Amino acid sequence: MVTGIVVAASGRGFWFIEQDQTRDCVFVHQNCVVGKKYLRVNDRVRFNLAPNPRKPSEMQAVDVEIIGIIIARQVSDKAVRP
Repeated sequence: MVTGIVVAASGRGFWFIEQDQTRDCVFVHQNCVVGKKYLRVNDRVRFNLAPNPRKPSEMQAVDVEIIGIIIARQVSDKAVRP
C-alpha cells in the first residue's frame, strides 16, 4: 500500500492525495474510501493505486483508509491547489 496526505477537496466527494514517496497527486472518490468515511484535508491515508476508469492513462487511489491526521506539514510544489 502507498501512503499520503489529503491535500485538496472539491466538496462533491472528490479529493486529491499527495503520495509520500513521489509527491505526485492522485484523485480519489468517496466510493473508494473504506467504510465510506469522509476525508478531510490533512488526513493521513494509505491506499492502493488503480487505473482511473474515466481516464485510463491516469491512476486513482482505491481502498483508501484513514490512518491519522497531520497538524502541520510542508507543502510540496506539486500539490494540487483548489
